[in-house]
Amino acid sequence: MSQHNCSGNGHITHRFSIWEKILMGTAIYGSVALGLYGIYLESVFWALVYFGFVNFAMLILFGYGLCSHCPYIYEEYKDCLFPPWGRIYRMIFKYRPGKFSVLDKICFFNTLIGILVIPIYWLLNNPPILVLFLGFYGATVAGFVLYECRRCQHVYCPFNASPQKQG
Repeated sequence: MSQHNCSGNGHITHRFSIWEKILMGTAIYGSVALGLYGIYLESVFWALVYFGFVNFAMLILFGYGLCSHCPYIYEEYKDCLFPPWGRIYRMIFKYRPGKFSVLDKICFFNTLIGILVIPIYWLLNNPPILVLFLGFYGATVAGFVLYECRRCQHVYCPFNASPQKQG
């Protein structure tokens, strides 16, 4: 990972390494795939609904609510932890630096909660897949909270845990 020394925060990420992208991508996409598969085993219709929700949530809710504020996919970095989403968001949304509005926070948190909560009903019938799903989702959250959020330049993100956090 390339890092920038800065007063107040010893190491701030400038770009994401290929390993960060692989590990975080495997965690979140793995949880979605397991959730989708678990739902599919019970109901094809609801699996399609979940697939539609995840794509809508990632493209619109998450893209607008979080990623349109993210300096990593805009400015000089043009990098994203979850390719190809950064390139897609740059085409759809104008960069909106600054604090999050209430709508931004609602979009952001509804995506995080929906990806986790929606599959649970169907996964309760299949404990091994439920455990794997929760493990992958937990790895995603842990990767952010324990690693990525501590090195982030996105100072207004609700999860930013770097010493430079502003909002």
